[in-house]
Amino acid sequence: MTKNVSLMSETIKELIINMFSGNPMLATFIIAMLPIFELRGAIPFGMSTQIWGTTALSPVVSFLTSFLATSLVVPIITLIFIPLLNALKRSLWFKSLASKFEERIKTKSDKIKTKGTGTLKKMLGVGLFVAIPLPLTGVYTGTCIAVMLGLNFYETLISVVAGNLIAGLIMLGISTIFKNNSLLVIAIFIILLVIFILINLTKKLIQKLRSKVKSPD
Repeated sequence: MTKNVSLMSETIKELIINMFSGNPMLATFIIAMLPIFELRGAIPFGMSTQIWGTTALSPVVSFLTSFLATSLVVPIITLIFIPLLNALKRSLWFKSLASKFEERIKTKSDKIKTKGTGTLKKMLGVGLFVAIPLPLTGVYTGTCIAVMLGLNFYETLISVVAGNLIAGLIMLGISTIFKNNSLLVIAIFIILLVIFILINLTKKLIQKLRSKVKSPD
């Protein structure tokens, strides 16, 4: 059993290295730009000696590469979020998905609104949301929330990038502590991601069941 697990790990390792031509900086940059993973998953990934061996990035380089990649995403989402959302809502195939996503973002933005309606309070709320180094609280969701709150381009950029910086520093600290076992950090991140998804799916299922009970045929 242990031999099979070890063989599988080596196969995955070789697949990752070949996929990115053995370039840990390129791999870290791309992983950081992906939704869900972002900087939280990219930092321990880039500095993992268990994956990259002696070519693994230093903690600081992995942090800077990940932070730059995720920060570049913010202005892009800020500019295209509303036009893209409206276009998808007009689409026959994606209308339902876009409406559900809009509702989810609105729910999260309403929670920040309850803490204050001023611009600075909204920016602080968005920054703190993104600063939490957990799955589904990254720059993608944070930027969408900021736009939904009515923050302008620069206000969104400042609040989300500031929160992302804090999240990155936290992940840098955690990844440095567990530098020799960075795969454990990645595994914990993936487990938390699965838990978050399951919790959200369970909540939606409960809501549907309650609505059926309240309005029987």
